[in-house]
Amino acid sequence: MRKVKIPAGIILVPWYIVDGKHVRIKTIDFLNFLVFLNIMVAKIGKEREYVFIENNIIRIIEVSDIVQMLLQWLDENFIKFEAEVPIDDVKEAFIIKSSMLFDKTTLFFLKEIEFKQKFDSKDESYLYFLNTVVKVNRDGIDLIKYQDLQWLIMAEQVVKRNFFLPKKALDRLTIPYQIFIWNIAGQDEKRYKAFMSVIGYLLHRYQDAANAKAINLLDETEETDLAEGGRGKSLFVKAIGFMVAVCALSGKDFTGNNIFAFQRVNRYTAVLLIDDAGHNLRFEVFYNRITDGFTVNVKYKQEYHIPFEESPKVVITSNHILKALAGNSTDRRRYEIELSSHYGKDLTVYDDFGHYFFTDWDQRQWDEFTLYMLSCVQLYLTEGLIEAPSIHLNERRLVSELGIEFLDFMEEELNGKTKLHKKELFSKFSKGGYVNSRYLPNQRTFTTKVKKYLEYKDIPYKETPLNTKMYFEILTEKDLKPMITIDNVDTDYRTVDTTNKMTRLVNHLQKFFNTEN
Repeated sequence: MRKVKIPAGIILVPWYIVDGKHVRIKTIDFLNFLVFLNIMVAKIGKEREYVFIENNIIRIIEVSDIVQMLLQWLDENFIKFEAEVPIDDVKEAFIIKSSMLFDKTTLFFLKEIEFKQKFDSKDESYLYFLNTVVKVNRDGIDLIKYQDLQWLIMAEQVVKRNFFLPKKALDRLTIPYQIFIWNIAGQDEKRYKAFMSVIGYLLHRYQDAANAKAINLLDETEETDLAEGGRGKSLFVKAIGFMVAVCALSGKDFTGNNIFAFQRVNRYTAVLLIDDAGHNLRFEVFYNRITDGFTVNVKYKQEYHIPFEESPKVVITSNHILKALAGNSTDRRRYEIELSSHYGKDLTVYDDFGHYFFTDWDQRQWDEFTLYMLSCVQLYLTEGLIEAPSIHLNERRLVSELGIEFLDFMEEELNGKTKLHKKELFSKFSKGGYVNSRYLPNQRTFTTKVKKYLEYKDIPYKETPLNTKMYFEILTEKDLKPMITIDNVDTDYRTVDTTNKMTRLVNHLQKFFNTEN
């Protein structure tokens, strides 16, 4: 029995020759040889997967892939050996013993590693391209070689294109997608920065429990249910998908109640898109998923949980205000931003730029687009999620939550009036035929609606009298004049111990209050 000679520095091959002609394969040597080929088992969550590792990138493979990689290695390297048998004899030996070598029980003994996906930190973000890793922080953008990474990544995390950092700085508004963002922001500087911060927020794979938001993209319109489309919502999110993994679900009939609603979400999904949400979707469906993570049920497989720190960020596009419970639970989880009416049926993005985004770009255009998106990440790391000035959001939310009939009624009742009796107001609304009797609110709900209306409209009021609160009293500018307290009065403390001093004090106080009035 003689081992096959191999060049120095290369691991011992798993076969040996008996009697100068018979090829035998030792199982433990075979398993070690697979490790030499960078083929191992990776524990990913609760699953064990066969993987191939190259340049710190993990690719999940099947047993059939292992066979093909072994055969490829033999074809490319067998000539290097001083073998006394032909390559076909070695392949024949593998075939004869394949039922044992590639059996699941045998492969249980293959070297195992544990893979835990690395996510961004609060101050840094990493994006992965075919030729380079990009590190982004507040101070700059750096390129890192894959072999220099201190961690492993999955092949699913790699953007399937190259990125080369442009040699010169790009001027403002020279990149098509950048101009597109400027246009959907209504060419308003504050709204433009807000859109950039949204892009940065979605690309940054870090979940902050104090700032976990679902992004709701809406068209700028005064109508609550206008569905013209073509404003750019889909293109906005499509661009995100060319930077990180986006799972897009149709929102037409999506309610989130189906146990398998999120089965397409996986551990590498960076953004979950609910596209064109229907009227039945309630925002509360996402409460726990925004702040607690995702439980994913896949048909015929065991459910698994994606913890909050690793969960995707949520984007919802809609032509209407999403139904949601009023209050802090909704407000702290929702970020709404409106797209301007720059694009629509009269002007498409193609009309504006003369080419199709993404499909018609060359390497230079891709690099410029990527650099712009990275600058959005920098902006977000520096300034956080920037609130966009509302255009018609408050009005649309008012109509959505209160109803146009209620709004018309309140406009009529407030015309010139400063005092509204709660029960009389409710009675008038109930008997006025504003809504079908089946949908009439009760007194308590009606009063809540009145309060919400006044608050939305920034109409100052108070409930009087204090003991019964029977009325809404609308406050005027005179009512809102700040009350004078002891803190507003400059004091010069002196002892009043004679009649004359008391008289002078009274005169001084009368003079002061007469002047103030």
